[in-house]
Amino acid sequence: MGGKSYPAEFRRRVLKLVEAGRRVAEVATNLGISQQTIYDWRRQDRIDRGLESGISSAAQRIADKQDFYQLLTYKDNVDLEAKLEEWENFYNYHRPHGAFRGGTPYEALREKLRSNKLKVSHAT
Repeated sequence: MGGKSYPAEFRRRVLKLVEAGRRVAEVATNLGISQQTIYDWRRQDRIDRGLESGISSAAQRIADKQDFYQLLTYKDNVDLEAKLEEWENFYNYHRPHGAFRGGTPYEALREKLRSNKLKVSHAT
C-alpha cells in the first residue's frame, strides 16, 4: 500500500475513537490523516477479526516475507532479468493484494480505467 506507515497502537486507538461514535471526518482532521486511511484500517480490522472476507494482515505479511526470501535463493548463473520479469508478472497479474481487496494490481487498474472511461463518456 505504499503510503506513510503508522504504528499498530495508533491504528487501534483511531479505530476505537470511531467505534465510540466519533465521525471519521472529525478524527481524520484532528489527527492529520485521510478519511480513506481510516476506512481502510476499519475494513482490514474487520477482515482480521473474521467479520468480512479478504486477505488477513497476517497472511499478507507471510506472503510478502515468502516473496522476499524467494529472491534471496538465486545463486550462480541465474538470469536475474528473467527472474525479475517472472516475479513482476506474478506480482502484478496473479498475486492477490490486500490493498486491492484480494485482487491484483492489474485488475485494480483495469477497473479504474473502466470507471474513468464511463465518467468521461457520461460527461460529453
